[in-house]
Amino acid sequence: MMSNSEDKIVFLSKFSVLLVVHLVFARAQFPIACLNDNDLREQKCCPVVTVGNSVGAECGGPGRGACKRIESSHCHVETPDDPAHVLAYLKNPVSEPSRYPWPNRVFKQICECEGNWAGYDCTECKFGYVKTADKSVCVKRKTPLVRRNYMTLDDDERDYVKQTIADMNDRSKSPSRYGVLISEENFSKSSHLQSNLTAEDFKFGISAYEFLTWIHYYTAKDSGVPSGNYKGHDYGPRVDFAHNGPSLLTWHRYFMLLFESELQRVSGNDSFAAPYWDWMDRQNRDHLFTHSDIFDGNETSLVGVFRDFRVICCEAGFAIPLTEPNIMRRSPKRGPGSLCNASQFDVGIPLVRRDYGHQYNIVKWLPSARDAWDLLVNITHYDVASFNLFEHSPSSLRAGLEGSVPLPGKHYCSVGGLSNESFAEEMHNAVHIYAGGVFTNVAMSPSDPIFYLHHSMVDRVFERFMIKLQQLGTLRYLPESGVDPGHNANDCIVPSFPLYRNREFLQRSTDFGYVYDTLPLLDTEPERPAEEYDQCNNSNASTNMPRPPLTPSSYQPSSVGKSAYGRLLGMVSALVSQLYDLL
Repeated sequence: MMSNSEDKIVFLSKFSVLLVVHLVFARAQFPIACLNDNDLREQKCCPVVTVGNSVGAECGGPGRGACKRIESSHCHVETPDDPAHVLAYLKNPVSEPSRYPWPNRVFKQICECEGNWAGYDCTECKFGYVKTADKSVCVKRKTPLVRRNYMTLDDDERDYVKQTIADMNDRSKSPSRYGVLISEENFSKSSHLQSNLTAEDFKFGISAYEFLTWIHYYTAKDSGVPSGNYKGHDYGPRVDFAHNGPSLLTWHRYFMLLFESELQRVSGNDSFAAPYWDWMDRQNRDHLFTHSDIFDGNETSLVGVFRDFRVICCEAGFAIPLTEPNIMRRSPKRGPGSLCNASQFDVGIPLVRRDYGHQYNIVKWLPSARDAWDLLVNITHYDVASFNLFEHSPSSLRAGLEGSVPLPGKHYCSVGGLSNESFAEEMHNAVHIYAGGVFTNVAMSPSDPIFYLHHSMVDRVFERFMIKLQQLGTLRYLPESGVDPGHNANDCIVPSFPLYRNREFLQRSTDFGYVYDTLPLLDTEPERPAEEYDQCNNSNASTNMPRPPLTPSSYQPSSVGKSAYGRLLGMVSALVSQLYDLL
């Protein structure tokens, strides 16, 4: 634990640092250095790097890295054990041109870094490592960064956090070294691993914040695959590489490390740690919505340095809320599988909006310490079958923290003919739905800066839950194979670059160079206020029956459809799209 004076160092560098233009370094696709027609034609990303006084070499040469062909052993690829609908999806280059198998559709040769070097050109350090003074080697960070509760920061520290995030969204101050893919028309429609991409298929000149938002959008965007059926459930067009399955927590741990590294580079302060929003703190959680301008000033509009934040890659059919269609203007319509185009960064982009506590009328309270305790006492493994958004077993750490596990004694809504059990939206999902607005949209939610404080908190609870699995001896990424792309243990994280596998991020935070100021103790059973047993916020709900206590040995996964977070978004999107077509 750092002293108060040391804490200040994390946040209080001179604000003049923020006026310097920073080329932002990240660990994801697609590096501008490789987005020229020659490298795209050769499907090769191995930039020449000069180290010291040596002659430049690809990937920095011996001691740094070498250009290597991506072998099938690098990442999991589909096997006969994978679900039939996934096999059909993956083998159709029209439905999924660029994301799978990652990154072979775009690059087949990339840098393989040595030692503790990382980055697409081996000029960065691995997460948790820093360069020595002469920048010749990467060494383990001596003192882990401390991620702190946002509500414990003083006014100057909060202002520093907000200004740094705002500067990340300023293209003149924080231009990204990465381009984003805006067209898949030049991918081969006949070969699964060939492309005819050119530089014109990418957009350049975006900010670091826009790039991070795009990464999340690209990972969770709709595909061109028609509706599929798996174990009686209709997946529809969305095949998500980072949600509704085992990779949720590992993918977002990786993503938060990217965000934290951008905070450090934009601020010029390599000790900058990403704060968290403790939504389990009953005393402060509601106070945030009325007294903190990083959250809101008037329940819908962002204020202060975030007042001009906009929704990147706004999806067709999305408006907030349905009863107030003018609160968010919709961007040009995109069909299933089409990418966010260049205009959706620059033209007619809607402002970020929120709608606290009202979205879909299915989440009345933010998660509490009692909710976390109810989950902790039952988890036995990182994840359990069926390893997807239909998994409701309290044995699963991932399903519980993602939010699909009904908690004992709580009342849930019955909406649209679905049983109340289907509308158990807790923990991670509940916060997204409670905040409302763009935060309820899976792909676009990082457009709202509270995304990062929320997911820092999710990672904090994840860290606490991992302690129990370590004690049980069951801290292992499951499954090894056989589930949707992007969610198996050895699947490469989309769109990581260099390549990272899911299982690499199921480790304690100290392995990545950070800790939390505190972890939720959850050693004794917390009390729950009587009103919080009723999670239903819909006065017209037909059923408000409490759930009985659940145990891993007696509970069977529901045969009802997907959770409200996934199903309702699809229902709302389809409804608004139909209305839009009539206009």
